[in-house]
Amino acid sequence: MGGMSDELASLLGGGDLAEINARKQLAYVTNPKSALAGQIVGAVGATAGLNRLLPGSAGALRAFGIDTVYGGVSGAGQANDDRAAGALLGTAGAAVGNVVGQGVANVVGAGLRTAPGTAMLNRARGMMFNSRVPIASAPSPSAAEGAALGSLRRVGPENVTSQLQEAQRLGLPMSLADTGAGPRELLGAATRRSPEGSGLVEDAFLTRNRGQYDRYTAAVNRDLGPTTSISQRSADLTAEARTAAGPLYDRAYANPVPVTPELDAVLGTPFGRQALGRARTIAANERRSPTELGFAQDANGNTVLNPQPNDLIARHLDARGGLDEAQEAYRLARQTPGANVDGARDRLLIARDVERRAREALFGAPDPTMAASVPTYTTQTLDYVKRGMDDVLEEQRNPLTGRLQLDEAGRAQNAVRGQLLSEVDRLNPDFAAARAAYAGPTASRDALNRGVDAYTLPPDELATQVGNQTPEHLAQMRLGYRSELMNHAGTVRDASNPWEATLGSPTARTRLTTLNGETPGTANLLRQRELEAQMQRTSNAVVGNSFTARRAISDEAFAGNGAQRAAEAGLHAGAAFATGGASLPGTAARIVGTSLRDRAMLGFGRAAERKADEIVPLLGNVDPAMGLATLDDLLARDAAYQAFKRATTPRMMFGRLGAAGSGQAAVIPAR
Repeated sequence: MGGMSDELASLLGGGDLAEINARKQLAYVTNPKSALAGQIVGAVGATAGLNRLLPGSAGALRAFGIDTVYGGVSGAGQANDDRAAGALLGTAGAAVGNVVGQGVANVVGAGLRTAPGTAMLNRARGMMFNSRVPIASAPSPSAAEGAALGSLRRVGPENVTSQLQEAQRLGLPMSLADTGAGPRELLGAATRRSPEGSGLVEDAFLTRNRGQYDRYTAAVNRDLGPTTSISQRSADLTAEARTAAGPLYDRAYANPVPVTPELDAVLGTPFGRQALGRARTIAANERRSPTELGFAQDANGNTVLNPQPNDLIARHLDARGGLDEAQEAYRLARQTPGANVDGARDRLLIARDVERRAREALFGAPDPTMAASVPTYTTQTLDYVKRGMDDVLEEQRNPLTGRLQLDEAGRAQNAVRGQLLSEVDRLNPDFAAARAAYAGPTASRDALNRGVDAYTLPPDELATQVGNQTPEHLAQMRLGYRSELMNHAGTVRDASNPWEATLGSPTARTRLTTLNGETPGTANLLRQRELEAQMQRTSNAVVGNSFTARRAISDEAFAGNGAQRAAEAGLHAGAAFATGGASLPGTAARIVGTSLRDRAMLGFGRAAERKADEIVPLLGNVDPAMGLATLDDLLARDAAYQAFKRATTPRMMFGRLGAAGSGQAAVIPAR
């Protein structure tokens, strides 16, 4: 009676198929029930054997394929007159029977998963198979848990886990809903349907949004380094330069520089004469006496430097200082009751006489064209000349790169400056030491300001600057840059995302990596920006930018019937149109569309609201550790239930019986 051993063997050339079918038809006529039962038993045994023999993993879908193919082959073999019809009937019968059989198995399985059913199944297994390990029952996930897990499975549990672990490492308040579009939309639907959940999510997400700036500043300090006030740091560096160089400049200024042919040659160049004019102006603007410093004018009105005996200048400077102090003491004495005004007046008269005699001695010094005992320049005067040269050259500094861009004339001028400094340093080594002490902090200050400019600098220009920095100055540039990042982030509105405002363009991110390198810190910062953007999208989708619109959608979701929902959608759309918020058709379509989408995910009535109440804490908790625990729990409980379901649902057995019975019975009309 075995179907496989007769029809298939004959089709493959193992016997006369027509004769075999004739014997079978006689058997069906004389004893139809036994004949059909034999065919079914043979088909069940054959398909079971094929499942074991053919390579591939076992499963209901694979069994369905084997059953239907076997039904078609068997049907073709049994139909002598029309094998195509037999094959079609056998295939269709086996397919329908398999589906029906699996449906029956699901019904049986549902009964076996009840407490009495499981207990009965375990007793039967113990009696029939001597099984010592009973089937462990497992509760099925709730509808809310199933919906949440389904949305997370579409994202991918590994992907969800990876994102939450990164958020935990970076200290971000990330929820399961932030990990993908599916859970985000599901939480939005649940929030609109759950009044209680709406308040919880609103509080959590708005608090999270307000904390973006604090997370931004913490991340910049963590990944790039500490920041500072640029203006205060610049002032501190200037003060540091003055403190370090002050005593050295005092020592250098105390030593005059003798006139040499090299100095006269430098001062006599066109650039030297131009620098003398600038130097005289700088000194006058600083309220210093150009004459006392040795600046004079020739017959043509050009500024020249007049060598003078240095002791006369010092004597006159001291006398001027004494006169200033005497005048101040006299002024205070006149304003203070009981003060010794006469004594103060006498002191003032004496100071005036000393200053007059010192001035006469100074201006009576030998003319520079005449022989002088010790013709000298003061070091401070030559320092003013150097500053005049700097002032001229500064006009050729590129504001973007911070470097001098000298043409041929500019390079010649810079060479003259170098000759001046070389000669003065040779004649007064203390001057070189003073300049070096002052240059260190001021160079750092300049590098700091270049870092501020780097925030808006084209990346190729920035790369050029970075390549020309010493390690110390590069560190100052980075400090200036990250401090400027903070400044710009601080100007962003509370509702906006500081990450997008400062690092939201490819150019901005290129500047970041150009200046700081592709380090783990920059990778951390850019990854946090991506996660923050995901969190912002969730906040926008769930909480929304307009509370009025959210309330409209929520009200519509609770409407009792279709007419009421349509009416309320029209009212909300009209209100949005009247206030200029959106177009009338667009707003109505958005509200109705959102409602339909929400109902597709949650269902209807009070059950949908309970489902929403349960979904909100599952997907909306902004603690990534809790999100990871929730995901692990959902996966473990679902795996336990699926194992319990497989153990209590004999789908393959019922499916094979259904396929065998229907497949063999369906071919009877074709015999």
